[in-house]
Amino acid sequence: MPFASVLIVGLWGVLSLLAARAGQPAALGRLALGRVVPAGGLAFALATALAGLTAPELVGELQARGAIVVDRLAALFDALLVAVLLAAVIADPRPGADPRAAWGRGTLLLAGAGAMLAVRAADWASLCVGLELATLAGGLCLAAGREGEPAEGAAAAGRESARTWLLGQGLGAALLWLGVGLVVAATGTVRLHELGARVGAVFLRWGAHTTQAAVDVLQAKNELPAGLIAHARDAAVEGMAPAALYIPGALLVLAGLLVRAGVFPLLAGRTRVAGRAGLCGWVATELVVRTAAVAALLRVFVAALHTPRVVYAPYGWGTAAAVLAGVAVVVCGIRAVRAADLRRLLAWAGAAQVGLTLLAIAAAANFVAHAGLRAGGLEVADHYLWGHTAAEAAVTAAVIGHGVFVLAAMAAMAAAASVHANRGLVDLAGAVRRSPALAVSLAICALALAGAPPTVGLPGRWWSFTAVLEDSNVLVRAMAAAAAVGSALVGWACLRPLLAALTPAPGQTEPPARPRRAAVVVAAVLSGMLLGAGIWAQGVWDMAGEAASGIAFQAGSKGRREWLSRATE
Repeated sequence: MPFASVLIVGLWGVLSLLAARAGQPAALGRLALGRVVPAGGLAFALATALAGLTAPELVGELQARGAIVVDRLAALFDALLVAVLLAAVIADPRPGADPRAAWGRGTLLLAGAGAMLAVRAADWASLCVGLELATLAGGLCLAAGREGEPAEGAAAAGRESARTWLLGQGLGAALLWLGVGLVVAATGTVRLHELGARVGAVFLRWGAHTTQAAVDVLQAKNELPAGLIAHARDAAVEGMAPAALYIPGALLVLAGLLVRAGVFPLLAGRTRVAGRAGLCGWVATELVVRTAAVAALLRVFVAALHTPRVVYAPYGWGTAAAVLAGVAVVVCGIRAVRAADLRRLLAWAGAAQVGLTLLAIAAAANFVAHAGLRAGGLEVADHYLWGHTAAEAAVTAAVIGHGVFVLAAMAAMAAAASVHANRGLVDLAGAVRRSPALAVSLAICALALAGAPPTVGLPGRWWSFTAVLEDSNVLVRAMAAAAAVGSALVGWACLRPLLAALTPAPGQTEPPARPRRAAVVVAAVLSGMLLGAGIWAQGVWDMAGEAASGIAFQAGSKGRREWLSRATE
């Protein structure tokens, strides 16, 4: 059942919120306030998502009247989201009877349900509803405050963080909604799988002979009858108006999604919020919402808006996205090196990872546009095959890179939660004396974030840069070189938690407190996944490659089925 994971996550989110609102919860409320039953439900949701990766029927079919797409890419994102939600519920240091804990977990699960709706969106309505649900629930999760602080102070700081988050994301919502409105007005459709053909018709209409003839009439120096001038003006406006609506609309949609993804300079106070957030609030805003935005970028700008005219300059989005991505990685790398708090360090590392993902998305769209241009004009089958294969490789690298960051950041946050690291990296000092398992987990997740062996971080970085450098665009390659410098800075910054864990705590005379076992187990399991994925990297590539297969074809189309059947031969 492709929607089982969404229903389970949303159900437990609502149940936890109802239990948090009750003063003395009944039996049903106690189930929601505990950890065992919600964790069991999330484990079942994870099993259904993983089963979807191997289901033969998930070939990109449309359901719910074309509003939802069911494919392996959605199943892969589902598995990633549910794994993060399950880890956050188990690693949360707050006791289950604390109403703030139930509120934080409930809103976190609602954010996860919204993100899982967004990753399978096939029209603008489901995409916007999923993103807004995840964003609003993330703000409510921030309002629960930070663990390890007095209730009144934590509540006040939580409300301030929620206000900052919602104001910044409100700007992103305004940009996104305005852009969607302009694109819908230009194309006349709300379905993403129809968007590519409609946009092509928009530019074809703009360049049609009648429109150009009307422009020539208006530019003529001879005296013309007023009726002819009025008719020519109407024809010119009618021909170019859809393009005049679409071009700014597409750029506004891109800006709105990048605000949700959190890329420099469109952070909108995101890093300040991350420094004051609790575990559930940080996971909701930095991992869950970000994953939904990355999936939306893939659905819109690779799967739909990949025709040459809408990717290449001067009207396309690809050039602006590539430049923004390269600059963002460098700036975020510098800021990550200067960060003294683990939450802010990981927030800057996440923004840098979004830049790398955006660079891979721009390269993927360039590949598809180039292949479509050649196949339409010269019918060169090999070039067409190369373009789509290279695009799938770029999308695969983007998904793997994002997944590595999400799992490694969750492992690092779980390790920090096990020792209540609220003062920054100094709280991780001497972690090797507290628990060898904690120190090893920190070491593995730090190496994964830095892109170092033997974790999957190294092949993930290699695949990402290899896929981007396949692009013949000199500007994209230059931005990849800049991103490599920024990635090196991020790598050095992410090794600092490891150095702190291996350094004895200054002036410590008493035996260190033992870390929370549940959080250490979460960190150990996630770091073990990162290590195992590094050892069996080819299997990870094959799994993500199957999820990205056919990304440039319309969902439910004959061309997608033919491409997938050819890939399985």
